[in-house]
Amino acid sequence: MKRRNLWCAGLALLACTAPAARAASGTLAGWGGTGEVGVRAETSEGRSTARPFVRETAMRGWLSGSVAGQLPEGRWLTWNWTARPSFVRSGGNASGADLSTDAFAHQFVASTQPRHWVRAQFSADRDRVLADRGGDASRESRTRRTEGRFELRPGFAALGASARDEWSDDRWVSTALAPELQRELRRRTSEAWLESSRTRFMHREVREQVAATRDDVRTRWTTFDHALPWGHGSRLATRLEWAGQTPGGATIVDRRIHEQLHVRHTSWLASDYRFEHTHAALLAGEARTSSHQFELGGRVDGKGWALAGGLRRDESPGREGRAWNVGPRASWQRAWAGGLRMSVQGGAALEHERRTGARDAVVAVPDEAHTIPASRTFALDVEGADSATVVLRDAYRASGYVEGVDYTLLRTGLDLQVIVPFGGRLAPGDRVRVSYEATPPGTPGRRAVRSDAAWTADWRGFSLRAEDRRTRATDSPVDRGAARLGSREELAQASASLPRGPARLDLAASARWRALSGVEARHREGSAGLAWRLSGSAQLFADATLTDGREGGLRLRSSVQRLRTEWNAGGRFRWSARLERTRFTRAGAEAVTHRGAGLDGTARLGLLEATARAEAGVRDGSPGHDYRRASLTLVRRFR
Repeated sequence: MKRRNLWCAGLALLACTAPAARAASGTLAGWGGTGEVGVRAETSEGRSTARPFVRETAMRGWLSGSVAGQLPEGRWLTWNWTARPSFVRSGGNASGADLSTDAFAHQFVASTQPRHWVRAQFSADRDRVLADRGGDASRESRTRRTEGRFELRPGFAALGASARDEWSDDRWVSTALAPELQRELRRRTSEAWLESSRTRFMHREVREQVAATRDDVRTRWTTFDHALPWGHGSRLATRLEWAGQTPGGATIVDRRIHEQLHVRHTSWLASDYRFEHTHAALLAGEARTSSHQFELGGRVDGKGWALAGGLRRDESPGREGRAWNVGPRASWQRAWAGGLRMSVQGGAALEHERRTGARDAVVAVPDEAHTIPASRTFALDVEGADSATVVLRDAYRASGYVEGVDYTLLRTGLDLQVIVPFGGRLAPGDRVRVSYEATPPGTPGRRAVRSDAAWTADWRGFSLRAEDRRTRATDSPVDRGAARLGSREELAQASASLPRGPARLDLAASARWRALSGVEARHREGSAGLAWRLSGSAQLFADATLTDGREGGLRLRSSVQRLRTEWNAGGRFRWSARLERTRFTRAGAEAVTHRGAGLDGTARLGLLEATARAEAGVRDGSPGHDYRRASLTLVRRFR
């Protein structure tokens, strides 16, 4: 009965509102009006191994209208007003599945013409959401928003201001948690800006008030941007930022300075300089960061080179560090008359960082790999380990072990020993991973060498690409327990696009290998796609993808096959159908297979448009489930 009432209400709205709106717009002499009215009905049902059969239905309706005009005398002012009411009603056979939503939004805009020197805008919207969860709980939410905006553009600059007021009230009624919970929030936002071709200034202030706790939080942002171009391509850009927040009587301030200088020396030589400084006053103290980056590069006849370097410094409570980096880069590209194009690029960088803060000596060691020897005792790699932070897990990081039962800790000087007793879950030959924090002696620091190279070739739809990235890092002090970290990543890709008359075949294959701190990961993927135009209005698409990956001792495989067809009859009617199959396999687990199908159709008759959609699917595996969804949308436009 409830669904029949919703259908009747939606059809009545569709039949009655459009003629009235069209008649109203027709009486506006010299003006014009457009809009639409629509209804959408949705239904879905499904079941799974974890829950019983569930069915849900929903009805959505909306009305959107816009009226525009201009003053007859001189026609120097134009205006536009838009309104959109909407509603949602949904329910189902599950307990507490009822949902009710009502919303209304409108906007008014006025502007001068033919030049938009003055522009004013006002908008407001409200919505109400009521969710009934049966006898256990329910929720009611109300929201109101109001916004005004004014702009003045005399030609050489633009001046604007805006104000926004938001209010929300959420109420929860629950017999299990509390009789009633309520949260009321109000947010006021004001903004002003001034901009020209080279300068922009903006100030924004936000005030939030929570009625229950009487908290008042104020946040302010101020930014200033300036750009100064000169010569043939040279440019100096400056940006100043200031942000402040006052939560509960405390004040947090953040100031930033950005400078970027680009100088074009000749047609083939240019240099860049970037400077950034940050000063933040936090509740725990002050923090400062500064960085300088330099780059000198040139390009002649497809050959390019660059030399970059930088300095960085940061200070915060208990932490202080300095770092520098320098490295070259080069590139080469060339094109031949036969359509062959090739490019090569690569670079390297040397980085050094030194930490002198009181808290910088503490380092985190994640997933340190060990194999239990025959003596059932091994030492952690980094000296000064904190026994209270030691976490022991298996090689796959799936389960953990208990101190005092599966292992015990013994300190000998700066070393921390792990002892495996007899009769536990661990035995000689088992691989484990240990995570902990340590404070090694000496001044902490890091030296790293990074390099990357890439090669690309294209020829008449065929493409090849190869990449290699490497990182070698050493955590100091070197003389006592330095941690040597490294990573390497290699990528190879090949693709081809073969058009043949009305059909096109796309092939692609890729392989990726990655090693991080001794853990390897491999990933291979292959795909094929076919696009075939059967006639002037029908198309067929088919594609398949196979992937195979391995990380550590875990292997994953997946396959996806999709088939889709489309037909368009002169723009008045179009439909599409699709089939999909996905299979996912993991070592030691049951394979999961998903099969799905869908059908979409759209028909247009004058100003009336109808869209229907249906889809169904089933999943085999644990957990398994099946579902079915259908929807119908009717939209009537008027002008």
